[in-house]
Amino acid sequence: MLDHYIELIRHFWRTILLGALVAGGLSLAMSLVLLRAMPLYEASVVMNMQPSEEELRFNRGFLGVSQFNPATIIAQTHIERLLSRQVAGRAIDILTEGSGGALAPAPRTFLREVKSALWRWYNILNFGYFEPQPERQTAISDLIGATEVEIVEGSYILQVSVSLDDADLAARAANALARAYIEETRDEFQADAARVDASLDREIAAREADLAARQAERQQTARDFGVANIDRERAIMLDTRAAARASLEDIEVELALLDTTLASLRGSIAGASDAETVRGLRQTLASTEASRAAIEERLRLGGESLARTDAALRDLDTAQDALAEIDQRIAAVAADLLELRNRRVGARVAREAELSQVRTIQSASPPVYPKSPKVLVNTIVGTILGGILVLVPVIAMDVLGDRIRTSEDLRGSLGARVLPPITRRLLRHARRYNDGGGTPSRLLRRYADAVGRRFVSDGAHRWPSGELFVTAFGSPAEIAALREVMTAVLRIAAPRAQDGAAPEVVDLPPVSRIADWSAQADRHVVIGLRPGTVDRDELGVMGDDAGAVPPGAPVSYAALLP
Repeated sequence: MLDHYIELIRHFWRTILLGALVAGGLSLAMSLVLLRAMPLYEASVVMNMQPSEEELRFNRGFLGVSQFNPATIIAQTHIERLLSRQVAGRAIDILTEGSGGALAPAPRTFLREVKSALWRWYNILNFGYFEPQPERQTAISDLIGATEVEIVEGSYILQVSVSLDDADLAARAANALARAYIEETRDEFQADAARVDASLDREIAAREADLAARQAERQQTARDFGVANIDRERAIMLDTRAAARASLEDIEVELALLDTTLASLRGSIAGASDAETVRGLRQTLASTEASRAAIEERLRLGGESLARTDAALRDLDTAQDALAEIDQRIAAVAADLLELRNRRVGARVAREAELSQVRTIQSASPPVYPKSPKVLVNTIVGTILGGILVLVPVIAMDVLGDRIRTSEDLRGSLGARVLPPITRRLLRHARRYNDGGGTPSRLLRRYADAVGRRFVSDGAHRWPSGELFVTAFGSPAEIAALREVMTAVLRIAAPRAQDGAAPEVVDLPPVSRIADWSAQADRHVVIGLRPGTVDRDELGVMGDDAGAVPPGAPVSYAALLP
């Protein structure tokens, strides 16, 4: 099969080469025109999308769950936002500001006019009318159409490329688009952060008001119980109660001593006989009893004081329980307030860090060479495509048509009675050998050996005995070319007669002029034909692919001519 297509290409090589050269020439001309009129320069800026905490949590939760890469999903979200009209509009505003308040209009060229006309008629034919866009909207659409974003797989690095016909404008547009996206991202983040800050400020203000109310309630409760410092007052009261109890114990000892003294005085008075002595003892007894009464009063007053101290301590415990409950509520509110304040501080710190979430790693610079057209590449590709486009109908004709174009086609009709194709080089070698003799070339000898194998093995199983007849589907010149080759073949490989002479090659008229083949019955006839000039049904006179020869027909062979 490969040999079939090689022969087919060899036959149509001029047509294929012409198609390739025409396509290559058109590609070259078009590339030169575009290079002169509309070169396309590409400027690229590299950006890093630092993931936020929420995005990292999404990565950890999504990783391993699906076949998709979560980093790619997040980066694609950035790409869609970067290519939005809002970001492109902001980039146009930046370019306009950098150009002094107005963008310079693109120069009107013939190609731009043709492009505009095609776009206008495309809309008219599709929708019935054409609505021209404002200049700013047109600039936004052009910028989006000229922008390509590529992502480094598995990372958050984006390469933003802008292709325009002005190298400096392409670089400025790429940098403006990156700056616009950074500013847009920061503005959105600051707006979200402002809403979060406002919510936190409201919560903090509510907690501060609640804390102030709890503290005022505690102060009022302390005033109601008449305490200022529970611990200090408790310590004072405990010291006072201890001192009162010690004083009472001392008084009780004094009373016990007085009771002993009184009992002794009473015994002495009862036993005394002297009136003067009795009088003195009675005075002492009265004085002692008066002292005892005073000590008893002191004991009573000390007991009352101790009871008041115990009551004050019990009141202090009640106040402490009430204040402790209020202190718990104050501590809870204070803890909530501290958490909210820490959250606000953390939000501000995170905001400062995430404001640089989208950063420019490498800014765009004006390219030196245009991205397209690439004249050499386009010419090579156009040449290859032109050859392929010509080859496709050639193969289609070969598959769908019924003409004989290759040796494979001949074998499909005649089986093994097909000689190797004759090339121009082989014809030159045969003429040189026939004219000058000498040693045949290797190419000519290989061809002679192949023809001999066909005669001996695949055809009549013998060489022609005396004469080999040649004819062709064509002109006498083609018969003459076939005669030259067959003469050389017989001289090289055919068995010699007894006189040493090789079989002779005899010309027949062209096939179209032979009405009766029976005159050539059982003879060797080689029929030549040029590729693509004979249909399969015209070969019926030569037999079929099984080797069957019609009655009265010659043993015929076929060979393709150059």
